[in-house]
Amino acid sequence: MTWRLLLPLLVACGAPDAPTAPLVDSDTDVSTTEEPGPDPVSPEPPDDSAAPSVLITADGTGAYPDIAAALAAGETHLLLAPGDYYIDEALEITTPGTTLRGVDRSTSRIIATRNDQDLVISRADGTTVDNLTLDTELFGAAAFVQAGSHNTTLSNCTILGNDRIFPVFFAGPVVTAGDATLDAWATDALSTGNAMVGNDIRSAFVGDSVVFALQADGVVENNTVRNGMLAIYMTRRVMVRNNLILNSPTHSLFLSLPSIETTLSDNDLRGSRYSAISVRPQLEHPMKGRGFLATDIVIANNLIESEYTGIEIDGDKGDPTAVQLVAPTLIGNTIALDDFMGIYIIRTVAPAMTDNTITFFGSDVSRRGVDGRANIASSLSSGIALVLDVPDAVVTENTITRELGATDERVMQNAIRLELDSVTHARVQNNAFVRYTDDWYHAPCSTEGGPADRDGIYDTTQGSHDVANNTCSVGL
Repeated sequence: MTWRLLLPLLVACGAPDAPTAPLVDSDTDVSTTEEPGPDPVSPEPPDDSAAPSVLITADGTGAYPDIAAALAAGETHLLLAPGDYYIDEALEITTPGTTLRGVDRSTSRIIATRNDQDLVISRADGTTVDNLTLDTELFGAAAFVQAGSHNTTLSNCTILGNDRIFPVFFAGPVVTAGDATLDAWATDALSTGNAMVGNDIRSAFVGDSVVFALQADGVVENNTVRNGMLAIYMTRRVMVRNNLILNSPTHSLFLSLPSIETTLSDNDLRGSRYSAISVRPQLEHPMKGRGFLATDIVIANNLIESEYTGIEIDGDKGDPTAVQLVAPTLIGNTIALDDFMGIYIIRTVAPAMTDNTITFFGSDVSRRGVDGRANIASSLSSGIALVLDVPDAVVTENTITRELGATDERVMQNAIRLELDSVTHARVQNNAFVRYTDDWYHAPCSTEGGPADRDGIYDTTQGSHDVANNTCSVGL
């Protein structure tokens, strides 16, 4: 069995199905201006004292004629001199503790020359691939694959993908689709200790640029992902932090449920076509009746620049017998957007939203409801929207602002929206709502019904909520 058994399960992360919120697409060309990514940060280097590196050269004059020969001989510390290493068969690492490192990240380049062939595959524990360019831009499939290995690190590499498949795939354990995959997650029989640190990933694939799936005790940090999505799939105790994600044609950062103790923090997310962060189950697996709980999900201190939606959460995707999201924490996020929703939540138990800053700057009205796009005017634009099956939410100490540039009346029609009767027992306290260009209209900081426009809290749930000490002001 190979890692490819998981491929049909994960591709759907990159090609989003019908969005849970009526998101609006944009046909505006997204800037491809190169922006600096985070400084590369290497993990602790392996102990090289027991096995000095053997030098491999592109012209074959090094210790071995090529990389494959050195791996076949069982060498565990390979140092690649600057040069182009053309590969027509996957480099499979099968010896534990193998390090494949370049002398120079930009000029030590491993380049695929054959389609439908992955470039580097880690099947052995303790693998490190570091300081290289992995190039499948013209030929090849995935540039890097982790398949069943533990304590595997991909660090400080430039990854050049293609338009056919995601360039980086941490596939987790080698399991078949369906119950075997679900059982692996349920019993914590996942790949452990894997890390992706300080890489620059560029891809023309519409969907996932990076898949980090079925992982435990792993980390994805200080990477730059350009023109693609970072997808985190059914994880336990994983940290996703300090990544820069630019100009994704779908979401910037996707978390598939069930996941436990997974934190998305301090990421810089800009220019995604859909929601910057999307959290929901991907139901390729027959999960009905499994009763999974997704707990200890933290979304903290992310910087989001979005056209339409900052953070979108659907905690069970319509089937609570399969999976339920319980008590996610959204804290300290800064969301700047033109229109629609700062935070949109449905089918989630006891979400907590604290100290988030949501600012509306304006909208391009001409793009609403044309060419198949959703018509924002048919749904209320809100800073925080709790819409369906959301009991016991906590919404405290958030700042929601409509700035001077938001001149269209459909932008931020209300600051907080409590919509259906299944939104129950919300605690909405100590939030600050600010409007520029126009005044508040109707009972701005109460939970009364009435006009939808220019309310601080617009409540149509007919329920009992704990609402206190919210302030509504007009900017100068």
